Amino acid sequence: IASTSRLLREYEEEHGEPLTVHTVVIDECGCTPESSTPMLLRMRPVNLILVGDHKQLPPLSLLPPHELAGTGHDRSLLERCVLASGQVHRLTHQYRMHGAICKVVSNLFYAGRLLTPPDLKRTAKFPMQWYECRGRETMESNSYINRHELQEVRTLASIFRQQHPKASIAILTFYKGQLNELASTIPASWGVEVLTVDACQGSEFDYVIVSCVRSNPEGRIGFVKDAKRICVAISRAKQMQVFVGNSQTMSADQDWRYVVANCSEGQERDSKKVVRSTGDDGPSIAEVQRDAKIAERLQKQEEAAAAGQDVSSGREGK
Repeated sequence: IASTSRLLREYEEEHGEPLTVHTVVIDECGCTPESSTPMLLRMRPVNLILVGDHKQLPPLSLLPPHELAGTGHDRSLLERCVLASGQVHRLTHQYRMHGAICKVVSNLFYAGRLLTPPDLKRTAKFPMQWYECRGRETMESNSYINRHELQEVRTLASIFRQQHPKASIAILTFYKGQLNELASTIPASWGVEVLTVDACQGSEFDYVIVSCVRSNPEGRIGFVKDAKRICVAISRAKQMQVFVGNSQTMSADQDWRYVVANCSEGQERDSKKVVRSTGDDGPSIAEVQRDAKIAERLQKQEEAAAAGQDVSSGREGK
């Protein structure tokens, strides 16, 4: 049986009793809140197997962290079990990242125990690169934006797309404001995904560009210094992980300082094979998303209107 927690609740409501099973396996359990424990135990499983990574982002919540403290929503069931028992079965080999990327992730978050098999084929010569961009951040609509990084990110995305036409490419950022700016800048025809770091957990891409956003002389980087968020941000790429940001600001945090120290100075923008805009790149990602929402809304209106006609003609409600 494959299910979600919501479907389990619906099953219980419909049948008047919980589903009873012998073994429950919870995938991505690092995102399963501790507060879900009673629902899982109501199934009376003999075996409860938790699969996930408590070093990555915890369960998503719309409430601020200080309101979540002590509620069971601020940490995962997996993290509770790991901290309580200390006995876990660790997977020590990864098959996603270039070995050089894995080494940084492993040293920062896994005590050097995460290894790369020698037969994993990753060919990037400079798998981790840093492009310096010191334009100042701005706060708009309760989110941070750094417009100085936009053109650099666009240029890198265009180079990757031309040089690797079949590769998966993602642009990640930590702030919704920057996400919106990027989505308005990148043509949808390039086939590049634009995501927040929090939304990309569990995903992987051949090439990843991270727009760091934070840039100030005081070294303030807010929740970007959260170790679990950093772990997700730097571990999505298979071939190459590229950062665009202010290394001085980011290096105020010791984890980011280690990341910066292990990056090569940006190489890709020196390439002559830059995709030049010809004026026919088509609509941006934001425009395509907006058109899709409009089309969906119009379809719902048409369906509602059709349902209303049926009711008025007496074909429904009898």
